[in-house]
Amino acid sequence: MTSVIDRLEQAGYVIRDKDPNDRRRVVVKPVPEGSASISPLFQSIMQSTLEIVSQYTEQELQLILNFIRQCNEMTLTEMNKMKNEKDRMS
Repeated sequence: MTSVIDRLEQAGYVIRDKDPNDRRRVVVKPVPEGSASISPLFQSIMQSTLEIVSQYTEQELQLILNFIRQCNEMTLTEMNKMKNEKDRMS
């Protein structure tokens, strides 16, 4: 991951900033100018996504969003369980 962030930083797309709550960590932030230069590359993806989303009703989109949120919460919960188990075994 570090090498990916290094390359993004060297290309001018992101900067590293110190985490105000934990001096051992850094926060990776996008550089607005960098985002503007690559934004056109994602125009086709954005258009295709809008075409897919437009096929669903508002109620269906809410259902999909709820599913995604629950999956995200479950993933975080499971990751924490794994981390706690790893810490317990150390």
